[in-house]
Amino acid sequence: MPHSYNLSGRRLAGALTTESFLWGALLAGAYLLSRLYAATHIPIFIDEAIHVDWGRATAESYPASDPIYDGKWLSIKIFALTSSLGAPFDDLLAARLSVVALGLTAALACYLAGRDLFSRRAGALAAAVYVVLPFTSIYNSAALTDGVQTAFAAWAVLLSARLGLTRSWVYVLPLAVALVAAVLAKFSGVVLLGIPLAAVLLLTPASRWAGGAPRVAAALLAPLGLFALFHGLGMLGTLQQNATVERATLGPQVWGNLFAAGEWMWGLLTPSVALSAAAAVGWLLAVERSRAGAFVVAVLAVTTLPYVVLSHVWFPRYLLAAVIPVSLAVGRLLDGVAALAEQRWDGRRAFAGALLPLLAAGVLSWPMLRSGAVLFALPAADLPGPERFQFVEGWPSGYGVRELVDYLRKQGEATPGGVLVARTNWADHPLQSLNIYLSGSPSLSLYTVADESDSSVRYLTYLNTKRRTLLVLSTDQGVPYRVRAAALPLLGCGTPVWSYTRPGGTSGFLVLELNCGDMPAWR
Repeated sequence: MPHSYNLSGRRLAGALTTESFLWGALLAGAYLLSRLYAATHIPIFIDEAIHVDWGRATAESYPASDPIYDGKWLSIKIFALTSSLGAPFDDLLAARLSVVALGLTAALACYLAGRDLFSRRAGALAAAVYVVLPFTSIYNSAALTDGVQTAFAAWAVLLSARLGLTRSWVYVLPLAVALVAAVLAKFSGVVLLGIPLAAVLLLTPASRWAGGAPRVAAALLAPLGLFALFHGLGMLGTLQQNATVERATLGPQVWGNLFAAGEWMWGLLTPSVALSAAAAVGWLLAVERSRAGAFVVAVLAVTTLPYVVLSHVWFPRYLLAAVIPVSLAVGRLLDGVAALAEQRWDGRRAFAGALLPLLAAGVLSWPMLRSGAVLFALPAADLPGPERFQFVEGWPSGYGVRELVDYLRKQGEATPGGVLVARTNWADHPLQSLNIYLSGSPSLSLYTVADESDSSVRYLTYLNTKRRTLLVLSTDQGVPYRVRAAALPLLGCGTPVWSYTRPGGTSGFLVLELNCGDMPAWR
């Protein structure tokens, strides 16, 4: 069994070598450059618009579905705080920067966990894997709850490992805080509560389980109590809607989810990392057979299997936390193979020394190239179908939003008295994204046609007689999409003046200039 990193105070306080410092600076620099570029260039995704709009809580904001923001309370509060402090940034960029900062701490946690469990080199390689993955390149740059939750999950893995490797109670409180934060960031974080238990069972010798059990119980008390409270208050509706345990459909659901997860991981980890992760699991369980390796495999199971078994509505980002054990496993595989080569070919040190850079380059070059495509040529990037739909081609994609905003601003500036911008009451870009980009504009006013409300439509026709009015709609195949029944008459008195179709897709936007003077006026 390989020796795990010694957590004594002497080793933890050891001097940082020049090599370690330079490697850490290189990774941090690569992370920040890539994520900051993504945060400032990838178009706004609809869920980002919804979450940031909830956090802003202005008069135009679409109301949240419940007081805990659909099970994402902490994430929304973080976005609200960063947006309020965001000058000179816009609200979206401020929220994205908070996720970028949290993702950097997750990379640090990967390094520390790999170091504690295996070696300093394994930790550095784990951090490198985390940084270059297209999966994290996307979601460490987006104002989404998954990136927030994954950062706290990374720290929960590290603190759980230290809880299992030591007899100290010092890690109990920070572990409890990390788990509570992960659950509050997104309620699906409840699956992470199995990690401390796995740490004690797998990292602690059986003779010391009795001493580890009270520490695990203390760390789990707060997050379990919080989850039980939310369940008692009926606040887990979304989580329950997305999961099913119906016996008749469970088998086909699991097989379908398993293949979907494999396809998503193949695309978002890239084949070289996905295959290396599979080989790493075999290496850890069959070759190395260490407590630390078993723990990493258990974390991988905790962060994937609940979704594979229970989810009937899910997306690739639900598996984002799995990049933590994947990074640790691949880092350890590369480290272990290099160590084995160094032992076998001690007399040929030049060859043994060159093996690790060659292995690392072979594994990491593919995700680096795909991450580069995500950053600089997103419409052409080789991504799984759901991600292409959400980020490039489908109605959730933010392509066209900036162009729409620029067009509306120019029209407002060119029109005496400004322009009234109307949109229907759907959770879509014409509502949430325009709330973010156009609220407070001196030459533009926003108006939302209420759900199935004739009076709301009639009032809009009245306003149209007083001020130039542009109606913004989403389209599919060039046809207005997501229009409430009450708003359909508006299509008959509108003239198309601007449109946009997303790259590679059929969805987009349409702007109609309303001239509804012949319609019944509002009274």
